[in-house]
Amino acid sequence: MSGWVVNKSRPADPNIDLYSDSGKLNADLYSFERIDVFQKYQLVQSDYCFGFFLTVSVDSEPLNDLTLVWEGRKFTLAKMRYEEVASVAKVLSQVPVSVEIKNSGLPTLLQQSKGNAVSSFTQNSKNKDKDIQKITDILNHVNSDSPNFVNQLEKNTIPLIHKIWKKRIANYSGARVIKFGDINAVARVSIIVPLYGRYDFMQHQIAHFSGDKDMSGVELVYVLDDPSLIQEVTVSAGGLFKTFKYPFKLVLSENNRGFSGANNLGVEYCSSPLVLFLNSDVIPFSSGWLSEFIDQYERIKVPTILGATLLYEDQTIQHMGMHFQPEDRHSEIRMNHHPYKGLHFDLVDKDDMFSVQAVTGACMLMAKSLFEQVRGFDEMHILGDFEDSDLCLKVVDLGGEIFCSNKVKLYHLERLSQNLVAKGDWKWKLSMTNGAYQESKWRSLIDKVVSR
Repeated sequence: MSGWVVNKSRPADPNIDLYSDSGKLNADLYSFERIDVFQKYQLVQSDYCFGFFLTVSVDSEPLNDLTLVWEGRKFTLAKMRYEEVASVAKVLSQVPVSVEIKNSGLPTLLQQSKGNAVSSFTQNSKNKDKDIQKITDILNHVNSDSPNFVNQLEKNTIPLIHKIWKKRIANYSGARVIKFGDINAVARVSIIVPLYGRYDFMQHQIAHFSGDKDMSGVELVYVLDDPSLIQEVTVSAGGLFKTFKYPFKLVLSENNRGFSGANNLGVEYCSSPLVLFLNSDVIPFSSGWLSEFIDQYERIKVPTILGATLLYEDQTIQHMGMHFQPEDRHSEIRMNHHPYKGLHFDLVDKDDMFSVQAVTGACMLMAKSLFEQVRGFDEMHILGDFEDSDLCLKVVDLGGEIFCSNKVKLYHLERLSQNLVAKGDWKWKLSMTNGAYQESKWRSLIDKVVSR
C-alpha cells in the first residue's frame, strides 16, 4: 500500500498499524517526506505529514476487511477510495525520485521487482544530486501564477530550501589543492575562477594569461565545484601547465557547493590582498587590462567592489553595471537588471569609472579584507543568482559604494560556463526564490539605493 497522512496541529505520529478481522497484522512501514502535502495545507513544519509504503502478505484477507490505525483513528478500507494495481512499479511512481525512504530500506518485494519504474527509480536515486532533487520537488509544487506567489516563497519555500542547504553545508567533507608550477609568493592579486560542468575554458583563459606579461604577478586559483570531474580536470590541468608553463592552483572540492560556496572556498586558498572573482567564460581581448583595473580600484577611497565592462563577441554590451528593477510578473521582487545589455559599446557614453547599484559576479575586484569583513558570499543564494548583488549590498551597508570600469573591457560568453542541472521552470522559480530572499534581507536598503 502507499498513501499519506497529515496532522495539522503537531508532528505526525510516525507509526501506522494494520488490522484484519482476526487481529493485528505483521506489516512493514516505510515513510518519506511529502513536500506537496506540506505546501498544500500550509503546515508549520514538514514533519506534520509524511508519505508511506506499507507492505504485508494478505493472500487470505479481503482488502475491504483491512483497517489502518494511525494516531488512535481507524481507517477501514471498505470506507475509503483506493486503487488496486498489479505492478509494484505503479506504487513506486507515487514517490519522487529524490526522497529518502526511512527505516531499513525498500521491502524485498520492491527490491526484487523487475518493473521499469523500479529500475528508473533506483537509477535516478544514484545518479542525481538528492538535495537538488528535493529542491526541485519543492519548487515544482509552487504555483508561480498565484497572486500569493512571493508570500508563499518567503513563508514556506525559503525555509524549506534553506533547511536542506544548511544541512548540506554542515556535511561538507573538505577540499584539497594541487599546485602547478611556482606561484608568486607576493602576488598583488588572486584571481578565483569556479568550474562546474564545463572546464574547457581553462585552456582559453590560460592561453591569454600566459601571453600577457602583466599577468606575471598573479595568483590564479581554479576551484573545481564538480566532484565527478576531479580525475579528468586534474589530468587536463597538468597538460595545460606543460603546454603554457603558466602557474596556477587547482582546488578540488569533494562537494558541489554552488557559485557562492565555490568562491568562498577559493578565498581560503588565496594569499594576496586583492581578490578578483572571474567566471571561466570571461576572456581578455587585450594585454595590460589587469594593471589598469587595479589602478582604478586603488583610486577609490571608500569600501568598494569594482566591476568591468563585459562585451559579447560582436562588441555589444552584456554588463556595464546592474540596477534593481521590479520583476514583470511579481513586482515585489526586484531583479538584477542590466540596463545597457544589447547596446553596441560605442553608443554608450560613460566616464572611465562610474558609480552603479551593483555589479555582476562574473568579474568583481575587491580587497580580501573587505570580503572577509562582510563574511563573503551568502551561500543561501543557492546555485547562483543574486549572490553578487547581495555581496554589493553588504558593502553598501558598510558605507561603501559600487563602481564599474568603462576602461577595462573583457569578453563574456554569458552562462556558457554553466551546466544547468535540469530542464523545466524550477530553475526560474529558484531564481525568484533567491530574489525573494534578497528582498527579505535588504528591502529597506534597496529602497535607499534605488532612490539615489
